[in-house]
Amino acid sequence: MKIPENPRSKGFTLVELLVVITIIITLAALSLAGFGKMRTAGDRAAAVSTMRQLAIANMGYSTDNNGQFVPIAEMDENGGLAMEWYRNPKFLTYLTGDPKETEKTGARLLVGPTGTLDPVVVRSKKRQWDRLSASYGFNATGLKWPTNNLSAPMSYKLSQIANPGRTAFIVSATNYQVTYGGRFLWKSSPVEGKTTTDKIACRHGNKAIVIYYDGSTGFITLADLAAIDGKGGVANAFWKATP
Repeated sequence: MKIPENPRSKGFTLVELLVVITIIITLAALSLAGFGKMRTAGDRAAAVSTMRQLAIANMGYSTDNNGQFVPIAEMDENGGLAMEWYRNPKFLTYLTGDPKETEKTGARLLVGPTGTLDPVVVRSKKRQWDRLSASYGFNATGLKWPTNNLSAPMSYKLSQIANPGRTAFIVSATNYQVTYGGRFLWKSSPVEGKTTTDKIACRHGNKAIVIYYDGSTGFITLADLAAIDGKGGVANAFWKATP
């Protein structure tokens, strides 16, 4: 005897389908949110790692150069810009540990060494994204531009840093240097690659990453920078290296 089929066994009801779809959408949303948090944390960790390497490379450079850090910028005999720190082959050798990599284009090396760029900047693929200068800048506040290649270097010696644990050394930025005048520029144009002004880039969860002269790491927001303005501004230890 043939048992008749249950008419309800041929498929799902509309309510059941809606429940399943709702569950799938919810799980997908949770997965995307989790992925976003993981990527943000990964971006931050990668940038911090490179910035620490930059600080260590600077220490190595200074050891072989009478305590002087790599010049943020150097001028030629005619008073033109000859070379920024991220194009300095000698300094990059300390960063990569591979002289051959830094000699690919000689003193005019532009593309950042493999794995050293900020992932947020890399994904943006905006103007000059493949240069270290689009990811990180050195604090140039208080330093005077050299008039020619015989002038004093545009950098400090560690012995000149009055508050190494409070003074910014390397900062996530949009240009090879950051200055006091560029502290709030991210608010007006928070777009990667839009400008090459000397602005601090609060690209990591509305925070900028800071490496201080003692090697410690911190994060700073636009609100923090405004608070610094209320505590001395350019004369605050965050910006001012020397007493």
